[in-house]
Amino acid sequence: MSAPASASASASASDAAIHVAIADEIEVAADDTPEPEPQTQPDGPADEHQQPSQQPHETPQPDPDQQGQHDSQGPHAEDSAHNASAHEALNGHGSASGHDNDEPKGHAMAERKGSEAGSSRHGHSIPPASFPTHNSPRTWVLTQALSPLAIRLIRLLLAHGDYVVACLPPHEIEHEDRSAEFRELINECKSNRRDREGWKDRIRGIRCDGRSMGQCSAAIAEAVQVFGRVDILLCCKFESVVGTVEELSTTRATQNLVRDQFETIFFSQVNFIKAALPQLRAQHTGHIVILTSIGGHIGTPGMPTHTAATWALEGFCDSLAYEIAPFNIKVTIVQPNKEIQSLSNKIILAPQLPWYDSEINPAPSIRDMLSNVLNTDPETAVEPSDTEIIHRYPKLPAAATEKLVMETVHALTAIGGHENPPARHIVGFEGASAVKEKLKTVTEELEDFVEASVAVDIFESELKAEATEGRAHETPARPAAEGLEAFDFMST
Repeated sequence: MSAPASASASASASDAAIHVAIADEIEVAADDTPEPEPQTQPDGPADEHQQPSQQPHETPQPDPDQQGQHDSQGPHAEDSAHNASAHEALNGHGSASGHDNDEPKGHAMAERKGSEAGSSRHGHSIPPASFPTHNSPRTWVLTQALSPLAIRLIRLLLAHGDYVVACLPPHEIEHEDRSAEFRELINECKSNRRDREGWKDRIRGIRCDGRSMGQCSAAIAEAVQVFGRVDILLCCKFESVVGTVEELSTTRATQNLVRDQFETIFFSQVNFIKAALPQLRAQHTGHIVILTSIGGHIGTPGMPTHTAATWALEGFCDSLAYEIAPFNIKVTIVQPNKEIQSLSNKIILAPQLPWYDSEINPAPSIRDMLSNVLNTDPETAVEPSDTEIIHRYPKLPAAATEKLVMETVHALTAIGGHENPPARHIVGFEGASAVKEKLKTVTEELEDFVEASVAVDIFESELKAEATEGRAHETPARPAAEGLEAFDFMST
């Protein structure tokens, strides 16, 4: 089977399974009436924010299996003028700031080495989340904290006793529907509920546009000023631009969508990484987690720009991992199915050209699948358009959202801050199966054309013999060119 045909078949099967799964989840969720949560009235106004302590975190003792991420604390970054506006944005949007690094270690420290079950506010049972062993709270920086996935992750982190710096893109925090769930989370943090005790002192919201390197640097500096260090940087900013190569080339507006996609997925996350590297290097410890999708392995018809930006970010991080390994900084790419990211973040639909309609073009149509999901809610429903660029934040029933994102949330809690994390982690059976099928196709094609690959070699070597004959020569082959006896190009 040729590469395009095999890849198309794999993508088609995967997309069909995804479409059915999403439809089933929405149908089940529509019939499920969640129990309302009892409202707790606070006894009085929230306490004033405490002055944060600047003492370093404890250095954990080595564990036979896993070791904590905390080494000595690095120098604090200087404060900046951005802190004032960030603090105002946080409080203005209901977020809480401030924390004391010397909080009592009684009940919290004992629980941090175990697992916590995140209780669902919608009455649905959520399995316990696992965390790597560590002896003191970790500080997480989320580059985008308004998605349903990020909000559920924050709840688990706060329940676990960790600290969270939530970066809030200005154009999203000002969007009423997009920010509603985050505001609800902050109200929980400020409440007097016993299971939310201390949350308001362990979360800091910062208005930050990742496209601005200055704002990213200010956000990292504020995280260090408030919580003393940065342990885990989670790069999770995401948008999906839907449109074929031709559809994204028709007008100046659609061409700008290509640039915007790279700004969102690639450049904004690279800015955060560059801003965090000096602090992580000074600490001599840290973990950079990149949340992408299996689009980093498999191209998606109808989302070429999204796929290109994802591959760019993953390639950047593959190189980065080697550069920063000597500083004990780890890099992990987490790849859930593409619908998890697409349906929990903004979807942008370019005008459709008639010859790419699913009734004419047999390529799997991600546009149709996403449009069908958007059309389940009257407020997000879309009509096919050949002139208008459509922007939507999907609205899913609560139960469907829980099912959609919680596997990925639990993968992030299990991997974030791990002493020996994987370079890549694929979330879910469907994603793993699709990637295995893609790798199988690549391997088969490599074997089919291996003779053509090695035919261009100038020098004989053991590797060439292994490739063509399946075995190595008993004695090394001599190079054909005089004076190159000590160097074998095929072995480099």
